[in-house]
Amino acid sequence: MDPSSVELHQVAWVIAGICSVGSVFISIYTIYMHLRNYTNPRVQVYIVRIIMMIPIYTIDSYLSLLFKDFGLYFDLARDCYEAYVLFMFFRLLVELAGGEDYMITKMEEMRQIRYSAPFCCFHIKPGRIFLHRCKQMILQYVFFKPLLSISSFSTSLAGYYHEGDYSPSGPYLYIALVYNISITISLYFLVLFYEATKEILKPYKPLMKFLCIKAIIFFSFWQGVVIAGMVHFNFPIQERGDWSLEDVSRGTQAFLICVEMLPLSLMFMKTFGYKSFKDPLAGVFLSDNMSVIQNFVNVANVRDVVSDTMISLKKGPKRKVLIEDFLDVPRDVQLKRVVKQGWIGKRGEDLAKIWKTRYVALISKPRGIVWFKANPFSERERRSIEDENGRLKARGFLDFTLISGVKPHKKTGFAISTSSRDYKFKCHTAQERDEWLAAVYSIAPSMKEHKPVALDDDGPLPLHSPVHVQLESPRVQLESPRVVNQVSPSVALDVL
Repeated sequence: MDPSSVELHQVAWVIAGICSVGSVFISIYTIYMHLRNYTNPRVQVYIVRIIMMIPIYTIDSYLSLLFKDFGLYFDLARDCYEAYVLFMFFRLLVELAGGEDYMITKMEEMRQIRYSAPFCCFHIKPGRIFLHRCKQMILQYVFFKPLLSISSFSTSLAGYYHEGDYSPSGPYLYIALVYNISITISLYFLVLFYEATKEILKPYKPLMKFLCIKAIIFFSFWQGVVIAGMVHFNFPIQERGDWSLEDVSRGTQAFLICVEMLPLSLMFMKTFGYKSFKDPLAGVFLSDNMSVIQNFVNVANVRDVVSDTMISLKKGPKRKVLIEDFLDVPRDVQLKRVVKQGWIGKRGEDLAKIWKTRYVALISKPRGIVWFKANPFSERERRSIEDENGRLKARGFLDFTLISGVKPHKKTGFAISTSSRDYKFKCHTAQERDEWLAAVYSIAPSMKEHKPVALDDDGPLPLHSPVHVQLESPRVQLESPRVVNQVSPSVALDVL
């Protein structure tokens, strides 16, 4: 064949084909070795799903390059799996840390952390709600990406979608904008999650794993945006033969992905390797070929993803607040232990840190402060916060054996500090605030006498009802300080 008759796209086919064969072989070998040494299914199921990204991306991109008229169909499948992998990586980090329950326990003991840039002036408290919000924000991309891909596919078939066309009258600009916002939010919360858990995950080198995923998802997106921009300005990409500008744009992206997957497959083999799962006493392999097939069926079963998705769509995670020898005793006994009670504001630990009105009770046994969504000492309201066994459901409890300081907060509030966070409360008046502080000091004698500080208030306190009612039980003789039940730090939770 005359070399002068060889087209540029044919050269691209050969180079991309060689790289594709190499990356697919390396990835399949790594997957096979994981399935032969399937000693930790809870972790390896996510590792295998992540590694499968390499052959799926490679084969899809090569087919898109080879059959340019069907490239849009192939890219649709690739885009859907891209969103799936991002959530699998999040699940992998959770399982490496010992599962959700263990991770939540460890995070509840941590101090507040700063948001990543550009919101680094704000703080967030790692915990159950933090983990739930991270899961939701990462999972939103799993929904948006397929929807945007389907929108691109359908508008392209209708003749309205043109890559690189930033005209406000076309759909490309808006699809690219929504996609960019969605993936930025998802990756931002993935980074935030990493920042909160990097000490827990330090033995598993999560940063290298994160960079592998980001290299494929984030950089491939911006690579496509740059190519689309070059097509839009017709430089240096131009039409070649029967290849239109759109074909050249999609083909260039597919070619680059095929070439890039070869070094990335080597990175994945090293970063997500199988050797740490081998049993040195069992020889080279732990499973036969039939078991490999069964293990692969387990990996391909996405029932766990569907279940996790349904849980993530709920408003918030359920959690139990345990207060020894208080919630399950009769109401008259509870009242005898109440030093002060009433409706005051409490600032939450959620991302928005919203002030909400809670019914707060300062109790002497165990010494601490507990808050509810309704008045637990009112016959009418109590029923709304009881479980099926008639046991009170508290929204949170702060054990006074854990506190390190108490101080006024702005004009009408006060803050109670522990080693992990500050619990902030807000009253209606400065006088009411001083009464609460005096009550706190009465059962926390080690705290110094407070000095009211006049600072700017941060907004009005939302009222529980049109008529504010302050209920307070008569002062009672405190029980002996030696009768104090210790409560684990993990139950000092804010559950707004």
